[in-house]
Amino acid sequence: MTAGLVTALVAASLSAVGMSRADAVEVYPVPANGIWNITGHGNGHGHGLSQYGARGAASRGLTAAQIIAFYYPGTVLARPAETMVRVLLSGSTGEVDVEASSGMMLSWPGATVALPVIAGADRWRLVPEGAGLALQYHGAAGWLTQRHSLPAQADIAHGGSIVYFGANGARGYRGSVGAVRSGASLLPINRLPLDAYTLGVVPMEMPTSWEPAAVQAQAIAARTYARYAVEHNGASPYDVCDTTQCQVYGGLSGEQAASNVAVNATAQTVVSYAGRSAFTQFSSDNGGWTTDGGQPYLVAKADPYAQYSGSPWFTWTRSVSAVDVAAQYGLRAITQIRILSRDGHGEWGGRILTAAVDGVATDGSTASIPTTGYGLTSALGLPHQWFVLQVSAPSAPTSLTAVVRDGGATVAWGQPASPGTSPLTGFSITAAGIARRVVSANARAEWVFGLANDVDTVITVRAINKVGESPPASIVVHPRSAPAGVVALAPSRLLDTRRGAGTLSPTRPMDLVVPGRGGVPTTGADSAMLSVAVVNPTAEGSLRAYTPGADAPTTSAFHYKPGSANVFTVAVSLKPVGRVRFAVTAGTAQLIVDQLGYVAAGAPGVTPVTPRTLARVATVATGPGTPLRVRGAAGVPASATGAWVQVTLGSSTNTPAAVQLYPSGIAPPSGTQLKVGALSRATATFPVPIGADGLIRIASSTPGISAAVVLIAYIAPPTAGSTAMEIQHVRPVADSVAGPPLLVGPAGRWFAIAGFAGVPASASAVLLHLTVRPTTSGVLWLSPAGGTAEQGVVVPYLAGQPNTVTVLVRPGVHGGLTIRTTSGVAAIGLAASGYLTTG
Repeated sequence: MTAGLVTALVAASLSAVGMSRADAVEVYPVPANGIWNITGHGNGHGHGLSQYGARGAASRGLTAAQIIAFYYPGTVLARPAETMVRVLLSGSTGEVDVEASSGMMLSWPGATVALPVIAGADRWRLVPEGAGLALQYHGAAGWLTQRHSLPAQADIAHGGSIVYFGANGARGYRGSVGAVRSGASLLPINRLPLDAYTLGVVPMEMPTSWEPAAVQAQAIAARTYARYAVEHNGASPYDVCDTTQCQVYGGLSGEQAASNVAVNATAQTVVSYAGRSAFTQFSSDNGGWTTDGGQPYLVAKADPYAQYSGSPWFTWTRSVSAVDVAAQYGLRAITQIRILSRDGHGEWGGRILTAAVDGVATDGSTASIPTTGYGLTSALGLPHQWFVLQVSAPSAPTSLTAVVRDGGATVAWGQPASPGTSPLTGFSITAAGIARRVVSANARAEWVFGLANDVDTVITVRAINKVGESPPASIVVHPRSAPAGVVALAPSRLLDTRRGAGTLSPTRPMDLVVPGRGGVPTTGADSAMLSVAVVNPTAEGSLRAYTPGADAPTTSAFHYKPGSANVFTVAVSLKPVGRVRFAVTAGTAQLIVDQLGYVAAGAPGVTPVTPRTLARVATVATGPGTPLRVRGAAGVPASATGAWVQVTLGSSTNTPAAVQLYPSGIAPPSGTQLKVGALSRATATFPVPIGADGLIRIASSTPGISAAVVLIAYIAPPTAGSTAMEIQHVRPVADSVAGPPLLVGPAGRWFAIAGFAGVPASASAVLLHLTVRPTTSGVLWLSPAGGTAEQGVVVPYLAGQPNTVTVLVRPGVHGGLTIRTTSGVAAIGLAASGYLTTG
């Protein structure tokens, strides 16, 4: 018999993996009436302080300092010395025109002079002259020049305030008002102390009737925003502007008494980070999530205070015409809008980052226009880029089927007819007596356990998208008690410590509860067959699997080493505690455990046969895999429910791989039985359920994998010739680890396996853990003593790669087993973990 090599399905490729909301593409076709109904959150960029959120926080009792600390985490409050700020006034008329009165001063860099009182003059103004400025006054004769050849910067002041006549009318300002030449332009500039400036900002940015703590927080943020600008805009002719491009500033004319109280209560207080003023951006309403502003203290996080603010922007709705949107993009018509990515924060996946508008161009060709969240928001005329268009939940899953088992059922379903207006994110499964569970959007089957036997139970499956859940799809199942004997199961995942269960070490074993999971009944199961993978071990060592309360096995443990495909099939007694303990001897490692089957009450059901090759597969298919006929082949009767097979794999690829064998007619299960390393080979023995059509499937995650599948025994209802299986605590037969090396070569060696190590002399087959430590590459033949090699099983091995495999072998003369190699010498160890006896 030639051993082929198979690479197994990588477990992750078989496990359903859901799409992240932040990365899912949302498609919104034009509604039948041509109008999208849109719901959104927020208004403004969302960085830092939310003004409505500050109000909500104040209403919950937070102080101004606490509000600042929440919206700018990691900062502190400081009181540096007062500074001056230069404000660019909007509405320039090409001149700086101020009201004239006595006591006015004119200044420029290096000089200050008093302006004369001129009879009849009511205005002073600065106008461009050459590369600099000229000063003029307005009287009965119109505008007359009072001073020529001023430099490119000059300011006019009058005590504590001055009236400036701009394009927006007359407005009073504290400090001075002057002009700065910037190329051909003349910029009107208001210079004043920072606190005086803040008096003119706060009432323009926040209603002064709001809670005092919120107004004080706004004062601190506005003051700091301007101070940051002063510290960073020294090379510019101004520090800040007076519009929403910076922060709105109304000067003395905009001040209100209530806001002045808040500013004075926080005088000179600014937000500091690492000894410098913070960039305290703020916006109207973040909708419940702040956004990342590119600073350590401008972070994206949930805002619990937004909901208490009474903001009209917290949640808003709009209606947008597809015709209007088409006009914005210069299209003849729009067919759909696609949301390509969101920031992942909050409802619907958060704010839109990128999108595309699909439609028909004016020349009749199809068009797809990429855009940003900001661009789409502008085109739709919306307040903010955090929104969702007209949405719907998915339709119900289709084609529900169920296969009942003891205490549960495997329910399968088809794709909903419609995913709704956003991609599926999962499926929910509910039934009486079990907790609701959610599986990924790619899942099409789920084992539902914990159901009452002999009772009709409704299992309901619903599809889920961002909008909600679909209508229910339901099926009635009637679980029944498991038949006695050996039950093979499609492999299902019981444990993956990489998902937060911890790491194994010599001082940290791990216990796993098996009954009631993966198809094993809650009562009546004496033992379990498992596939165990040791993942990312940091050192070479051995894994031991045993029942807590029993003596830990010291021999023939499963050998693992870094960089190898360390996957083993084990049979473990569940008596008396229903748990399996896993322990490693060296290093640390993660563990993956899959359920393969169980033995109930040791009743009949397994019939060993002379090993027969079911199939040699040159290249195992990926996806649903390669079908293999079992029932009716190699003497397997039509009543057979499972096959005990030995699978030998060979890999011609540079990538480790895993394989699955499972009954035909079901979706690929979540677990796997065997893994093979790159350019390596591996073997294992395990039970596999047979599909209703008499087939099993073998599937590989990677092309370039070959397989030999050999029938060792079959599982069927008891007959006169069938046997009972008993799984015992592992007991050594022969060991080359604790004792002297037990070497086997081409000449062969005899071992007693029946009537020894807890195995009765009447055993018709023995389940052995075989450890091989080879010096060369080759094959082990394990044959009944006195029989031919073809009556036994084959185990391949590679030079320098110790390994432990599980085999089911039949004893021969005097209960013996003959083991020989095809070439070279190998040290071996044997331990008995179970046996078959005539029922």
